[in-house]
Formats: sequence, structure tokens, C-alpha cells
Amino acid sequence: LWKHLGADQVGDDDAPRPDNEDDPLWKTFCEFDLNDDKRLSLFEIRQMMISLGYSTTEDYVDQLVRSLGSFDNDGNGVIEWDEFPALWEHLG
Repeated sequence: LWKHLGADQVGDDDAPRPDNEDDPLWKTFCEFDLNDDKRLSLFEIRQMMISLGYSTTEDYVDQLVRSLGSFDNDGNGVIEWDEFPALWEHLG
């Protein structure tokens, strides 16, 4: 189940990081990066949506999966730091 949700991914040194790790948006990103792999999986994004008060019905999550393509610039199925600001702005 964890693998299906994307929560089994292990971080590596290739994951993008901000120039300034004191950036408040970086702290927000890390708050939602539940497994500390420096990537947000669909599971972690869903948890983020819940904490922000969004409806997370299955239909909504399906829509979110389809729309992630517009934020997942490298097509690896997760949102990395360099992709997060655009997603955060979209949700804002």
C-alpha cells in the first residue's frame, strides 16, 4: 500500500533544495514531506490538502493526479522542491 501511495520513496542527494534553507516556503515543503525524501508523493500531497481544508474525495484526488502533470515538470510522479512553489501558488 505504501508503495502505491508513493510513501516508500527514499530521498537522495539529487533532490533539489533551495539556495536558502531558511526560506519559509522550504519549511512548508518539509512539513508536508512526511518521509523526509525531499519529494512530495501523491499521498503526501493528499495529506497536505486535508490539512489545508480542501475536500479530498476520491474524485478530487483523481483530478489532482491528472493536474499534477502541469506541476511535475520532470514527469517523475512526485513534486520536488523546484516544482513546489508553482503548486503552492495554485492552491493559494
